[in-house]
Amino acid sequence: MKKTVAILAVLISFLGFSAPKVSADQPLDTVSLTGYASRTVAPDMATVAFSYETQGKSIEAVRQDGAVLSNKVLAKILSLGIARTDLATTRYTVAPTYTYGKNGKQMLTGYELYATWTVKVNDLNQLGNVVDELLGLGVNRIDSVSYGVKSADVYRRQLMAEAVSNARLNAAAIAEAGGRGLGVLRQASISQANFTMDAAPQMLMRAKNMEAVGAASTELVPKAYTISVTVNTVFAMTLE
Repeated sequence: MKKTVAILAVLISFLGFSAPKVSADQPLDTVSLTGYASRTVAPDMATVAFSYETQGKSIEAVRQDGAVLSNKVLAKILSLGIARTDLATTRYTVAPTYTYGKNGKQMLTGYELYATWTVKVNDLNQLGNVVDELLGLGVNRIDSVSYGVKSADVYRRQLMAEAVSNARLNAAAIAEAGGRGLGVLRQASISQANFTMDAAPQMLMRAKNMEAVGAASTELVPKAYTISVTVNTVFAMTLE
């Protein structure tokens, strides 16, 4: 019996000696918070998607018509001071066209060429003029106008830091209310990064010459973007 008591005393002494000491500044617990930051910015660039189609009796006829128009498009875009790298052909197809007789027999009537392009406009003051010039060349459709912000990544990085800072302020308030101190950031993850337009763009008509009713130019008016970032954070709490 005495031998057993002696062994237990040695174990207790050993465990007590090897247990780590807790210092006042050692992070023991954590607090999890979500930080949020947003900013409203005005678009400073746009991408115009446009297309055209030509029909003819032969492949060579539609190819030639398409080649003439594509050369006109390229020359006009370059003359407006837009870089060649900001213009791209996104689709180019040539396909036969058919009709059906009364007997249901399929008959070849000719060919159709369809091409779609995009052009990036870095000066929004030039946007309406680009649209008008394209339509004046014989482009059949303006398919879409989408806006953007050239420095969007810069805004996102700034908002990430702001979201973490907001989370730290709230975490510090929680820690202080509980009689604790706030330590280092232990974990962080971006749960959401949005880049959304507040409202759809509007298309207005502005007369170049108020006396000339037929001489009007297209004016596109974009709405502001809201960039928002949400960051999930985990901060260490310390003893004070």
